Parts: sequence; structure tokens; C-alpha cells
Amino acid sequence: MAARTSRPPGKAAPANLAPTLQSSRIVEREGALEDLARQAKAEVEEARKRHGAAAAGRPTLLRRVRMLETRKGSPDGIRTVLYEAGAIYALPEALAGPWIAKGIAEEEKSLERAPELK
Repeated sequence: MAARTSRPPGKAAPANLAPTLQSSRIVEREGALEDLARQAKAEVEEARKRHGAAAAGRPTLLRRVRMLETRKGSPDGIRTVLYEAGAIYALPEALAGPWIAKGIAEEEKSLERAPELK
């Protein structure tokens, strides 16, 4: 099915007008793509600030903690894990630090190994 236009069939746009309209649309689209690219880059930077080392591609430092209360938490920002009171875990600094500060967990200094996360 042919696209509808306001011009009669067989009559093209004036030669001096068609290239101008076409190039202005290209410029508009390029500008919109550049805006989207800037927005995406800003969102990535914000995620790196918010999520710290893991989002920036750096290794995450782990702290050994003994849980004083049972809590759910996300060690990687993707999955949720139930951390049970009395158990020892190796947690990312971003999760362990606030829990230690709030008294939900305490730093574990013993030589006992923390269990492997599955």
C-alpha cells in the first residue's frame, strides 16, 4: 500500500525543498541519538556511584561477619540471600559495613572459614 501524501500522485516535492527537509530530519535524529548516548552514559556513572566497586569492574572487598539478626540482603545487587543469625558470612563491604554500624552483624575475627555462597 502506498503512503498517503497531500500532493497529487506523480507530483514530487519541489527540488529545492526535498533535500532541506531530508537533511533537517537526519540532523534531528542524530541529535536525538547523541542525547540518548549522553543519558545512557550518565546512568552508567550514577550506577557506578550507587553500587560502588562491583559496578565499576573492580574486585569487591569482602568482610567476614557473624550475623546477630536474621536479615535478607543482596550481595551483588541481583539476587537476594537470607543471612541467618549466628552464622558467619563473607559479605561485600557495601553490605557488611552498614549492618555492622547498625548492630545487625559484628566483624568476625576467628580463623573459622566462612561458608561458600552458592
